[in-house]
Amino acid sequence: AETANGDDADVLLEIYHCDRASQQAFAQPLLLPVSRGEKSGSIKKRCKDKLQVPDTEFKSWRLVRMIRTTRTHLKDDEAWDSEIITDAKFYLEHVHPNPTSNLARQSRYNKPLTIKAG
Repeated sequence: AETANGDDADVLLEIYHCDRASQQAFAQPLLLPVSRGEKSGSIKKRCKDKLQVPDTEFKSWRLVRMIRTTRTHLKDDEAWDSEIITDAKFYLEHVHPNPTSNLARQSRYNKPLTIKAG
């Protein structure tokens, strides 16, 4: 989290996407200006609006704060900065929209490459 415009009131928060099953990050992180003490429910709503995710899909998404190896699922009424730790990471935890298994990934790369002259 970095201070935006040198003002202590707003912080630019980098929020990653994290697959619920594998705990692997994916896609582009989201940069969102947040206020100190802002509730995670408000942050989630602004993420939902910015990403244009339908309510039916977004209702299962969770905002997670990761400090080293400790994961905390933030409740909607909990402030994102209730624990002030400089190396905290924030994730939107949800199901990966384009899951790939290791088997599918391996089989894709083990196919011969064919180059056709055009």
